[in-house]
Amino acid sequence: MFIKPSNFPSNKKVLYCCLNWGLGHATRSIPIIEKLLEEGNAVAIASDGLALQFLKNQFPDLPSFDLAPYDITYPYSSLLLNVAFQSLKIYSAVNKEYKQINTIIQKNAFDLIISDNRIGCHHQNIPSIYITHQLSPFHKNHLVKYFLHKIHHFYYKKFDSIWVPDDAEVKLSGDLSNYTFLHPEVQFIGIISRLKKTVIDKKYWITVLLSGPEPQRTYLENSLYDALIGRVDIRVCFVRGTNQKNEKMVSSPSIEIHDLLSTAALEHVMNASNYVISRSGYTTLMDLYMLDLDALLIPTPGQTEQEYLAQFHAHRWPFIDQKDLGNHFSSLLLQHGQLVDNR
Repeated sequence: MFIKPSNFPSNKKVLYCCLNWGLGHATRSIPIIEKLLEEGNAVAIASDGLALQFLKNQFPDLPSFDLAPYDITYPYSSLLLNVAFQSLKIYSAVNKEYKQINTIIQKNAFDLIISDNRIGCHHQNIPSIYITHQLSPFHKNHLVKYFLHKIHHFYYKKFDSIWVPDDAEVKLSGDLSNYTFLHPEVQFIGIISRLKKTVIDKKYWITVLLSGPEPQRTYLENSLYDALIGRVDIRVCFVRGTNQKNEKMVSSPSIEIHDLLSTAALEHVMNASNYVISRSGYTTLMDLYMLDLDALLIPTPGQTEQEYLAQFHAHRWPFIDQKDLGNHFSSLLLQHGQLVDNR
């Protein structure tokens, strides 16, 4: 469903930069990088941490560069607290990555920079494209929302254009992709996913798909594992979305556990699943939409984007707040299981 934008490059030397925030930005970058390569572009990858390692495994022949980590955590259920206590760290990382990009450009003759949500990855003398579905960040407080919008637009103006991974008619991103600014140019590039739908036998009643910032990822992992370990009547697959070990996670006859999966392996698991339990991250929603899968969404506490997306898509996929897992999870599993069984 990738829609090639009017300024899509061919036969260029492209530096593709990707945010390391869970694996969503890295996984949705795969179809774009593949398309860049199909069009005869020479592509290099720039990121950090797990996202960089993931893309290097996916594209082992492409050169790569390490960038300064944002190292964002979500210890609090309040976006304001999370941002306030880490704003200096984020600002420092953005400035450092901007200097790193300038150094990389000085040593390598790149024709274009494409950045998936790394706001410091641009250059004044080279066309720079920013990829995001958040043109209008969400917050319930209108003053905070206005403030966030102004900050985002300040950085957006440093790019020549923005690619939005969404369909202008479907609007999977809802109001997040609304915009009022005239610069930079905005183009919708379609709902993109590295996964393709296939009809195969169902092996798993539930696939738990985990990702995102710590410590919330681990908290959800442990909560769901505790809730599902006793369900010997169903088969569950955990895809943990990290290479950091959790001694608590032990495979059993009814639970299959993977740290990370290749595109082909994840595509098989997802297509073999009756439904998915996951965060309401935007890349995951694009995958669920393209695979036409049922899901139960659990937004990351304090991540207002995910909270908005979960509510916006409640007609497609039910959601539950993480704090309510202990009270309502079993009844939701039963209800959702009956829906799946009766389809």
